Amino acid sequence: MECAISIIVPIYKAEKYLRKCIDGILQQSFTDFQLILVDDGSPDKSGEICDEYASKDSRIEVVHKNNGGVTSARKCGVEHAKGRYSIQIDSDDWVESSLLEDLYEKAIKEDADMVICDFWEHCDGNTIYSKQEPKSLEHTEVMREMFSTLKGTMWNKLIRTSYYKQCHILFYEDLFFLEDLFLMFQFLLHPLKVAYVPKALYHYERNTNPNSLTMAHGERFKGYADGICKHFRELLKPYPMFWDLWVEKEMPWIAYTSLYYDIFDKQRFFKEFHYLCKKTVAGTNNIIVRLALYNYSLGRVFISLRKGVSNKVKNW
Repeated sequence: MECAISIIVPIYKAEKYLRKCIDGILQQSFTDFQLILVDDGSPDKSGEICDEYASKDSRIEVVHKNNGGVTSARKCGVEHAKGRYSIQIDSDDWVESSLLEDLYEKAIKEDADMVICDFWEHCDGNTIYSKQEPKSLEHTEVMREMFSTLKGTMWNKLIRTSYYKQCHILFYEDLFFLEDLFLMFQFLLHPLKVAYVPKALYHYERNTNPNSLTMAHGERFKGYADGICKHFRELLKPYPMFWDLWVEKEMPWIAYTSLYYDIFDKQRFFKEFHYLCKKTVAGTNNIIVRLALYNYSLGRVFISLRKGVSNKVKNW
């Protein structure tokens, strides 16, 4: 049966915080929703928790599937969505009780295809208010700002569900990092009507780690670097403005991570990242990447030296 909003929650190893997430959704002031809990083959008790809640509330639908990653879980949720609008919520986050009411009211009033709200970010005991007001609501300008001030996530955005098909949204399961940004870019390359609600309605629990993304997820990144390079290149290369922003804002850290973990050989490294040769660089990481593009062997030497220093500091 159709409803106003479908809420999609991808779940994997979330038993510690899943109840808080679900309880926040069930306490919404707006009640015409479908809650889709996608158990992505979680080995803990997450699936049991989902079934427990579903037995008590008919609005909840649980999908148990083999583990395929967050992109696979999001796709599965969309396929089960019956709401006119939908929103993705991460299982370790929680939401304000007026999230659905405020976003849906704005969507109906403006006949919007996408509604963005502010959010709270929680990290290391600190709470930061993240304002997400676009300078312009024109779809390409919103996309441009996602390279700088706007968060390219799915969870603080209500989206017209039919647009997943209308915009031919692709879900690539080999995208583990930047998967939300890839989905958002696909939407915003189409002439969507965007609206904004100036309230922090979502609570984002940032996974804290004393090291950078490079250090924390490097080994896992090895399996996904190829997909990131391939899919974003195919999506953005036909749009010079956005491709230039990608090269400037995102490609440097991808190149450095690839170099640090020796993911690509010399030829592949140059093929993927030679665009950076035309960019002005700043910072040690970017300088090392530029050096590797001109002299791959020398770049590897500097990376090895940096790894050695890093390991000594860790063991000190």
